[in-house]
Order: sequence, then C-alpha cells, then structure tokens
Amino acid sequence: MKSKSFLFLFLIVFSFSFVSAMPPTIDVSSEFKVDDNIEFFLNNTLESNMDLSQIKIYDSNDAIVYGSGPIGIILTPGQEESVFVWNQQGNSGTYNNNIVPSGSYKVTIIYSYEGEAKNISKVFSIRLFCSDTDGGLNFYTKGHIEDIEHGNAVYDDTCTTLETTDSSGGWTPTQQGKILMEYYCEDKNYQYTPIECENGCMEGKCMPESYNENGCKDSDGGLNFYYKGIVQGEENGEYLSKEDSCKYDPINNKTFLVEGYCQESGVPALLTIECSNGCYEGICLGDSDEVFECKEDDEKNPFVKGYIEGPYYESEDGSFVTEMDLLEISHFYDKCSEKEEGYLLEYYCYSGLINSESIKCDFGCYDGGCLTEDSDVLLPNGCTEKDGGKNYYEKSAIYIDGEYHNEDKCSEDQTLNEWFCNSEGTQEVEAYECEEFCANGRCYKENEIFEDGNCNGCLDSDNCYPFGFRKEGNYCSDENNEFVFQKNPELTCENSFECDSNLCINNQCVSGSLWAKFLRWFKSIFG
Repeated sequence: MKSKSFLFLFLIVFSFSFVSAMPPTIDVSSEFKVDDNIEFFLNNTLESNMDLSQIKIYDSNDAIVYGSGPIGIILTPGQEESVFVWNQQGNSGTYNNNIVPSGSYKVTIIYSYEGEAKNISKVFSIRLFCSDTDGGLNFYTKGHIEDIEHGNAVYDDTCTTLETTDSSGGWTPTQQGKILMEYYCEDKNYQYTPIECENGCMEGKCMPESYNENGCKDSDGGLNFYYKGIVQGEENGEYLSKEDSCKYDPINNKTFLVEGYCQESGVPALLTIECSNGCYEGICLGDSDEVFECKEDDEKNPFVKGYIEGPYYESEDGSFVTEMDLLEISHFYDKCSEKEEGYLLEYYCYSGLINSESIKCDFGCYDGGCLTEDSDVLLPNGCTEKDGGKNYYEKSAIYIDGEYHNEDKCSEDQTLNEWFCNSEGTQEVEAYECEEFCANGRCYKENEIFEDGNCNGCLDSDNCYPFGFRKEGNYCSDENNEFVFQKNPELTCENSFECDSNLCINNQCVSGSLWAKFLRWFKSIFG
C-alpha cells in the first residue's frame, strides 16, 4: 500500500513539472507596410521563474540580422501576452525598408527556465503593401508609389489643373500648373491629395522660389508658363521688376505670354511664347501638358560632342527688354567655332533655356569637341594631325597613314605655313600672317613667352622674343638666351633660322643664290 502511494505521488509531481516547463508559443505579424514596426507576441503567460534573456532574428540564409537583449515594448510577465517590436533602431523609431528589406525571417527567443537555457522559433515574412520613392508627403521632390497589393500599379506625383475629365471625377495630369497631386502610402494602400503650390508646379513637384546666384529672383521658379510670377533683379545698379503678362496680335489673331525669368548673368529678362489656347492674366490657358524642357547629353563637357534640344531664342544684347524673338523649340550639336580658330561653341541648359558659350581649346577643336594633348585626329583618307586643324599657336605635323609628311613652319617673320587635314582627309597648307610674329613653327602673341615674370627667350629693349626669332641679321639663341649673328654659308647649323640665307640643309648653311641656281638647273632638266 505504501508503494502505491509513493508511485501516485511521483506521477503527480512529474506531471506538474512537465506542464510548468511547457514553453510559450510565439506569433509574428505576417503583414507589413512602410513605416510600421514588426511585432511578435508571446501568447502564453510568462511565469515569474522564466528569464527572457535574448532575441535573435535570422534571414533566409540563417545570417543574424538582429541579436541583442529584449527590445521594444515588453509587457510584465504574468499578463496574457508579451509584445516585442523590431525596427531600425532596435528599440525605438519606425521600420526602414532600406535597412530591413522584404523577405523571410526567423525569430528565435532565448530564455531560461529553472536555470536551463531554452529557445523557441517562428518564421515570418515581410511584404510591402505600398512603397513611395519620395518618403511620403514630400511636395518638393517628384516621387512615385507602387501599389503592390493591387498588381504593382505605379502612380507618379503629377501637376494638374484639377479639371474633371470623366464621370469618376478624375483630373487632367499635366507637367505644369498650380496644383500638385501628391501620392503617398497609408493604411496598406495608396492615397493622393491635391496641394496648391505657392510658386507653381512643374514636372511633378512644387517649385521653390527661384534665386539666381547673382541675386535675381523669379517667384514662379523659372520658365513656368502656367503660373503667374514676378521676376526681380538688377541691371547696372538699377532695380528691375516685371510680372508675367499677356499680349494680343490682332492681325494674326494670336495670343502670347511675356514670361520673365533670370538669366545666368543675374539680369532679369523676358521672352515671348505663343499660347495655343489663349493667355489670361500672365498664364497660358488650357493645354498645360505641352512641356518646354531643355535637355542635354554631355553635361557641358567640352571634350565630348554633345546634343541639346529645348526652348531657344536669340537676344540682341541679353538685357531686360519688353519683347524678344518668339521662343521656339530647337536642337543643336556642339561645334567648333567658325569665327575663332581653336574655339568650341558649347551648348548647355540654364534656367530651362538653351544657352551657349565659346570655350578656348588648348589643343585645338575637332568635330564638336576640344582635343587633349594626347588626341590623334584620324580623317577618312588616313590624314592625322595633333593640333586639331588650323591651330596657329601650336606647332604640329601631318602624317599620312602613319608616315611623316609635313610640319608647320615659319617662312618669314610674320608668316606661318600651317599644315592641316581638310574635310576630305587630305593634307593642305595655308599661309597665315601672325598678329605678332612667327617662330618655331607657330604664331606667338605679345608677351606670351613670359613665364612667372621671366623671359623664356631673349630679352631686348624690354621685349621678350622666342628662340629662333630673327631681327637685324641676328637670331635668338637658346644657348645663352641672347641674340647672336646669323651664320654665313658652309657653316654648321641645326635650324634654318641660324643661317642668313634661312637655309640649313644637311646641317650646313646654304647660300640663297646657290640654292636658286640649283632650282633653276633642276627645273631646266625636269621641266
């Protein structure tokens, strides 16, 4: 009888211990959206002798993405559940999808019971219902939302006039206007709200008040034809202010907008554009999805031949005027200047308009781009040059199919024989009169050869002359930086400018008269 009682008592104690040691279960939220925390729950009552020591979260590759002590909100053990929150800071703030991406995760809770370490795990998934590239209600950045819950539909922030277009009460999306329709995520779905932009709306965002670095200010953000603005600035110390306005051409029955904007120089300017649907109080009416956008593909890189298209007009003096040539949509390629040798006409966008700038190319200009020191220009027929064509201020040589043919040379003090490859890929020479003087196969400008205040040639009567320059029977020598007498015939030489005949052949000065006789003899034999 005693033995039976002992067995019964043992079974009761064992059963009680087994029940008490049963671990709690864990649930993890399986749905998730931007700006929420990830919550997981311990559903069983935590007994006072259960010590919750650590929580670990693993990704699908069993790599730990979080591992530390308890985090988030922890309800006191003894209540019906304990709630834990996982987010970007670990214990505060909100979830950030850039830090914790969508995917499958495993939560492991480590605890001890009566001194024995135990753990429970649960796998859960994060999925986004909606994402917004501009972070929510951001009116000055164009964003788009992706409605993942409804077929991954994408909606862009857009400008609008809020004109109803259908029975559902929709609106007319435009690129410019007064109203921004801002999309954002909320309650596992996308939402949108109209925002009136103080300075107008353009390309899916509210425009800030435009300030030029030179002090010019445009209240509608630049070339905004569908919002009335005021441009303010100075020209030659005089304050200027002009509102956008309309004008009418009764002869051709056309309506125009006179739009103010800031030039790159900081001087306010006006341009005139035809409004196809009319103009009212400084605003083009109606079809505001017609966009006049300036686009370029080389970001004002002078070494790349770029292409540009957009609004363009020509102003006579770039000053603040009441009317300008009618704005038109044009396109251009960067090109070498036809007026200045060695200069590039670089087109670029500024204030929404096509602008241009003349840029000096140190090593010449070819086919719409500045050449570099290492550039080789190879034309179709194998003609190669290094100075980019007609570059009078750099000595270069012509090569045909890789073989030397000719080089730039000075024939008289002021005349340069400039060799270049023509458009057909063959060599050609031009006799060019240098503005100052010619030496060493190139033209020189006044004082060009001064470096750091020192004469890098021969100094004579406060003038600096390059090596090889000839005057009054002397030439500038690089041996002692002084003018020395030119050499008589039959003396040794390295350059023609050393000889009084200006002829150095086979390292010997040759008489001019003797050379002329030789040429006459040669002509008599070979015609």
